Amino acid sequence: MNKDNDKKITETLDVIKKALNDNDNSKNDNDVLILDKLVNQDGTIVTLKNDKNNLSENEIDRIIDEKIEKTLDDTLNNWLNKKMPSILKKHIKNKNEN
Repeated sequence: MNKDNDKKITETLDVIKKALNDNDNSKNDNDVLILDKLVNQDGTIVTLKNDKNNLSENEIDRIIDEKIEKTLDDTLNNWLNKKMPSILKKHIKNKNEN
């Protein structure tokens, strides 16, 4: 391995060690550990800023829209799968009676 990869691996291990050894209760909540480092796929490490401006408003809106869309799709699909057979039976029965 070259020195650049060794440095990236060392940094990554340091982040993991810090997370495991960190006893800062302000960052722990009900066994959830919040890390302030992001390891990219290329092995580089980015320190996340501790502010609410990490995401732009457009990114936040997009994430919310995606979550709402998925939730509504899942809920509607589940409802249709449960209710559609009885709705169709009632419709066919009413149509045949007329």
